Amino acid sequence: MECENARYRSLSEAAFEGIVIHDGARIIEINQTMTTLFGYAPEELIGYPFEMFIAPDVLSDFHQQQTAYKPFEIDLMRKDRSRFPAVIQTRPFLWQDHPLFVTAIHDITWRRELEQENLALKATLHDRYKFGAMIGKSPVMQALYEIIAHAAASDANVLISGETGSGKELAAQTIHNQSQRQQSPFVVVNCASIAASVFEREFFGHRKGAFTGADRDAPGFFDAAHKGTLFLDEIGELSQTMQAVLLRAIERHEYTPVGSNSPKHANIRIIAATNRQLPALVKQGQIREDFFYRLSVLTIHIPPLRERKEDIPLLIDHFFERHWQGATRPNVPMKIVEMLRQYDWPGNVRELFNELQRFAVTHHLTLPSIRQLAPDAGNTEEPPDLPLELAVEQFEKQFILHTLQRYQWQKARTAEKLGINRKTLYQKMKKYGLLGE
Repeated sequence: MECENARYRSLSEAAFEGIVIHDGARIIEINQTMTTLFGYAPEELIGYPFEMFIAPDVLSDFHQQQTAYKPFEIDLMRKDRSRFPAVIQTRPFLWQDHPLFVTAIHDITWRRELEQENLALKATLHDRYKFGAMIGKSPVMQALYEIIAHAAASDANVLISGETGSGKELAAQTIHNQSQRQQSPFVVVNCASIAASVFEREFFGHRKGAFTGADRDAPGFFDAAHKGTLFLDEIGELSQTMQAVLLRAIERHEYTPVGSNSPKHANIRIIAATNRQLPALVKQGQIREDFFYRLSVLTIHIPPLRERKEDIPLLIDHFFERHWQGATRPNVPMKIVEMLRQYDWPGNVRELFNELQRFAVTHHLTLPSIRQLAPDAGNTEEPPDLPLELAVEQFEKQFILHTLQRYQWQKARTAEKLGINRKTLYQKMKKYGLLGE
């Protein structure tokens, strides 16, 4: 019996929530978190009425809801009579043939404050041209800002859809930066680059000796994102086997490093992104239905640039402000801006920024359809002399970029046409800055 009591005390003291054992009227046992939450010493609580924690004006609500044995929100009261919001849940159990109750109390002050901050934020979003790193003042962007603010106030999983280059990673980063997890890591994973053979150790880490060459413990993505956000880009590229492994970890909030027998708790938020139509892939059997619904608690669609061309002048200003700080900013004549607005941008903001970067160096517009719109769009100035190595790299970058655009940024097809494997393509895209949203 004493062993069981000691086990209970060690478990309850390790809990983040306040834990109270009572008989429905009087307090029998508490953990240390309770004294911290309410400001009482243990001897001031044991034997006293449990209702001493409940604010008087919500006492009737408390009596109605606690018997349902489901979580509910209510205002509680500290020793100094100050109030704070909490989620509490009560469950009955038998102790030495006596019916007792255990109540868990979780302080949600941070959530109320975050909700208030987001309400204030929404009020200031109207007519803003920028939200986090996202740029745009068009009606579709104003609506997007409000959806992102709503997602930031929640801790639910989010699925972001949108065409390649539209800004899915920026949206995910903005959600993280506005959320309660903002002080913790934001970890980006490109799912298309993860081979099935190393999937579990990449996500969950491994222990020393787990396989040949494992000479030390190594953390995985779940470890790196602890208490923060794990951003899973190109989620539609995962095989069904990978989906099942990841789903199990997300549902159970725990994972086991390769070579270990001890599961670890997963305290992370998942934000996934895709440029594919996942509902259609679910119907085709390529995406597990349970995996899809677990990820898409909240859904956000990023509009393509062709649906918000009025934002292009703002994006041009933002690009040069970010990349030409302290340097002479290239001049973009209004006729060039208008030509850029006439193009449909299948590669979206990423394609626009790549075109602006080339224009700043060469003073020419290189997209074929823009040259057709205005053959004299650029001046006749020759590009500067370049070392052979740099010239070759610029050609390789442009060749890869145009092949990606030709095949709608489908990396498998692009790699096949280029005659390289997907890993090599991914490395070159990273080298040339073609991965960023």
